Amino acid sequence: MKRITLLILLLTTISLNAQISEGFEGSFPPSGWAAFPGSNGVSSDAEWVQQDDIWNNRPGYAHTGAFAALSSFDYEDYTEGWLVTPQFTPTAAEHILYFHQRQLSSVDYYSEYTIRVSTTSQTTHADFTIIDTQDETNVPMIFGLHTVDLSAYIDTPIYIAFVHAQDDDDEWYIDDVLTEAVDLPGASINPIPADGATGISITNTQTSHIAFSWEAPTDGGTVDQYNLFIGSSSDDLRLLGHPTSFTANPSIFHYNTTYYWKAAAVNMGGETSSIWSFTTSDVPTFTAPYIIDFENDGFVPDGCDQLVTNEKWWEYSNSISEHMGNAGDAEGTTTNSGGYFAFVDSSDNPDATNTTFISPLIDMSSIEEPAVSFYIMSNNEGATNVDFSVQAGNEANGYTTVFTSNTNTNGWEKKIAMLNGIDTTIPIQLKFIIDETNGTSKDDFAIDDIEFFESTVTNVTNEDIEGLNYYPNPTLDIFTINANEKIETVSIYNLLGQEVIKVSPNTTMTKINTNNLSSGSYTVKILANNKLKTIKMIKN
Repeated sequence: MKRITLLILLLTTISLNAQISEGFEGSFPPSGWAAFPGSNGVSSDAEWVQQDDIWNNRPGYAHTGAFAALSSFDYEDYTEGWLVTPQFTPTAAEHILYFHQRQLSSVDYYSEYTIRVSTTSQTTHADFTIIDTQDETNVPMIFGLHTVDLSAYIDTPIYIAFVHAQDDDDEWYIDDVLTEAVDLPGASINPIPADGATGISITNTQTSHIAFSWEAPTDGGTVDQYNLFIGSSSDDLRLLGHPTSFTANPSIFHYNTTYYWKAAAVNMGGETSSIWSFTTSDVPTFTAPYIIDFENDGFVPDGCDQLVTNEKWWEYSNSISEHMGNAGDAEGTTTNSGGYFAFVDSSDNPDATNTTFISPLIDMSSIEEPAVSFYIMSNNEGATNVDFSVQAGNEANGYTTVFTSNTNTNGWEKKIAMLNGIDTTIPIQLKFIIDETNGTSKDDFAIDDIEFFESTVTNVTNEDIEGLNYYPNPTLDIFTINANEKIETVSIYNLLGQEVIKVSPNTTMTKINTNNLSSGSYTVKILANNKLKTIKMIKN
């Protein structure tokens, strides 16, 4: 009997002295843990749950492994979520509580995050004493290590409670709870692309990728996983995943841009990393005539780029089935082979703001009458059209708006913009910009078959525009032009060939103020329905 008693006491002592090491990878709550609401019993939604590392198609919601613990709720009354460890005994050698934490929202919802200790009960709220308090300024947006000193409880069996309290809408992620130190891994080595590399190609085809790789640390503790971060600033890196190597589609990068990245070596104790950098290649230059037909299997066309301000991107497809072209399906124009096109989905949040597709640089220096044509499709389904504009130019000289539209189209419509007023002695590029400022639009917008060309050779016919009329001529101040067809652009040139006035009315009548023009003879080019008419205007 004495031997049995001694064995029972020995097993009990072992259980009480066992330290905490929990990554929330199994059942939830983990064996021996407890999860429950606060003492007022409000809302079981406040209880802790197991959270996947991947949420909303993004990683980073677990510190290591596939899961973390999450307290998240939306409740108007004061609510608490309690997650309590099994009983354990801090020792002189191991009396620090380690855990990794993060939150999701940058908005302050006045959460309070506390660590509480009980020496008597795992589930009686009143038995717990607060030993650590944080507010939302203390909890980072990506996982960070937090420690709590338990030296006041050395050799005393205790329970630890993680308590999330508030009365609005917020969350608290915790992972890798430890009461024993873990040796951090060393830093990854030998990165590819090499640190400081330049001219890294981002040719945007389905067969071209940027391959990222690195080698394991040669020192430190065991590596559980790698966290790959990439960004355009060394202090603002985005977590892409947990690979051992990574192949990136070049469409996530921009030309002539320096990027920073790291492959952080991670274990339950934390992470160690070095930040590396590389610079992408310059924007490629092509020679006109040149066509962007989007036949690239859904990837950004070669040499093209895009910019966004709110994660609303241009997308590339050969069909879409909602909110497009008279509220129906859409396919490419098939003017050139295939059926791919580019579009912006403006039918849901967030609104598209300066969502910009950028062409390669195009050398048009040998072209006397430079022009660009493209197809557009838009239908607002009874709401409000997005604002669409096209700018031409380059970084050296700036960009000039050459086309605007915010009206419905009848399926695909071809548009032409004359580029005579743009300095084409050096290569230029076009920016196709969607701006949805009304907040009620259901107007997906598409473009296709962008062509840089010589306007006197192809695509534009120099012929009479139906119903064209212009007066008075000579003119003193206001020069009026009207026609039976929509007038897309009017450009006025002086005797030196310099463009002095350009308007894009997109209506059947426009009135042009010539007060700032000197007296003399001017050439006027009127573009309507792919017809270019050149007339003379006399200014008195």
